[in-house]
This record gives sequence, C-alpha cells and structure tokens, in this order.
Amino acid sequence: MGQFYIRYDSEAEARRCHESCDARVPISVMGQTAEGVIKVFAGVVQSVEYDPTRESGRRFRVTMRDRAQAMKGRARDRSGRLNGTAAPVLNI
Repeated sequence: MGQFYIRYDSEAEARRCHESCDARVPISVMGQTAEGVIKVFAGVVQSVEYDPTRESGRRFRVTMRDRAQAMKGRARDRSGRLNGTAAPVLNI
C-alpha cells in the first residue's frame, strides 16, 4: 500500500480516485509523497481522505494498492482462452 497527496488539490483527480475506489478499477494519477517526491502512482485506490485544514497541496491524501500488489494475489482466469482447435469449415 502506498500513500500520496493529489497534486494541486485537484478535485477532478480526487473524483477519479473515488471512482477507482468504488469500482475497484486501477488508475494512474500524479501525486506527491510525504517526502515531497512527485511521481506517477498506478493501482486501485483504497481510500481518499480530505482535510481542509492542511496546507495547500496536501488536502487530499490517497491510499492506493500498488498494481503489482493488486496482481500478486489474484488468480488468473484462463477459461476465455482459445484451446487451439480450429473451427469447422462448411463446404456449401
């Protein structure tokens, strides 16, 4: 799990993060770590916390499950794969 702050306190980015959390869909978003490093975070958002009393640039704190962690525990579904047999050809 990683935590970061949404850059520029963007309400549009916060909305995207809420949608990711609700739908459990991975997203990529630009953010700032607690140490001040700016980078792109990718994964499924776990929570979005808003604190209007914090300084600018640190009002929306996002907790995100990293994409690697999200994929790690998930079983692969191979049922939709082709089994290698050819479809029959009809001669009319």
